[in-house]
Amino acid sequence: MKTSSANCFVIIFFLAILAGPPLLQIVVEAQRGEWPAALQVFKQRPTPENLRAYENSLQNASVAARSLRPKMQALQFFMLRDAGEKALVGPDGWLFYQPGIGYLTQRPRPGDSTAQEAAAAAIRFRDDLAARGIHLIVTPAPNKESVYPDKLSRCAAPPSDVLSKETSSFLAQCQAAGIEVVDLFGLYRDTRKSSTELLYLEQDSHWSPAGMEIAANVVAGRVFQRGWLAPGTISYDLHPAPIQEIGDLVRMIRSPEIEARVVPQAIAASQVVRRDTGALFTDDPSPEVLVLGDSFLRIYERDAPGSAGFVAHLARKFGRPVAGIINDGGASTLVRQELFRRPRLLARAKVVVWEFVERDIRLGTEGWQIVPLPPVKAASEPVPRAEKTR
Repeated sequence: MKTSSANCFVIIFFLAILAGPPLLQIVVEAQRGEWPAALQVFKQRPTPENLRAYENSLQNASVAARSLRPKMQALQFFMLRDAGEKALVGPDGWLFYQPGIGYLTQRPRPGDSTAQEAAAAAIRFRDDLAARGIHLIVTPAPNKESVYPDKLSRCAAPPSDVLSKETSSFLAQCQAAGIEVVDLFGLYRDTRKSSTELLYLEQDSHWSPAGMEIAANVVAGRVFQRGWLAPGTISYDLHPAPIQEIGDLVRMIRSPEIEARVVPQAIAASQVVRRDTGALFTDDPSPEVLVLGDSFLRIYERDAPGSAGFVAHLARKFGRPVAGIINDGGASTLVRQELFRRPRLLARAKVVVWEFVERDIRLGTEGWQIVPLPPVKAASEPVPRAEKTR
């Protein structure tokens, strides 16, 4: 008899767990005067698309899910080292971006871009710029996973070569076509052998100030070496501007409980300040060097502390007017489309620096479309000094 009662209690308990959240949701929606979300399915045709949308709407509307999800995420993160769909936890607390890992470990999917398409877009862009007397230098930013695979898994070793065949193919095709490409992969490998300074942030998908500075140095040095530009006359100084930030990979988990417990990373950034005025670097409306890129350019530059990113440091190296077109995830095509809409940025340009993260060879937003340059007449119109590129 006691066993039967105990079994009944267990059954009732589990039924209450199953029925509790839906009943709570109905009560909350009734108090708001809303039609129950669970019944919305009867208002539309039962197509696969509508059913998926219905499932997503239930998850987003659920009071229980919104209350419990952050706590469950925190439990999974700290107890099971599970960072969810967008991030992966490596040894020693390093975090990595899942699409970057997938780029290195997974086969291309239907619809993904190819190295051939990326190289074709770069060749056409180089040729169009060259027709106007403008030089192009391509600067792929390595995935964090390509530079620190040993921080992703203890079974891995520091890289001895470019890890992705697609990246190798893109670099080889650019070299064969005579495109000026900066090989940060080899540079970062050599730096790791001679220095313990981190080139990427532990909690973030982007380069550290040290990794960014190396990239700016080699780009400016290559431009001077090729004779495309000589050092200019604008002098800049560096002002230390250390910050403490939660990395973007932590923020992607979208759990306040995790963000509250993770120790912010200390970042030794340096702002670029114009020597004659003491003003922080800002984009020039009529640049001699135009930089196109993604969030690797945004970090430190338009994020905290500001005027401390790749574009600002490149301006310091060149001593000349510099501006940037920046689009998170859109460096493959969207930045060139934006350039077409802003032709005045090419009016005085002598060099274009094109940065994009390595994984965009396959995963770039809008792929690698062929985008023409804006008409020469539009690019040569006078530039109002009040116009900003931000």
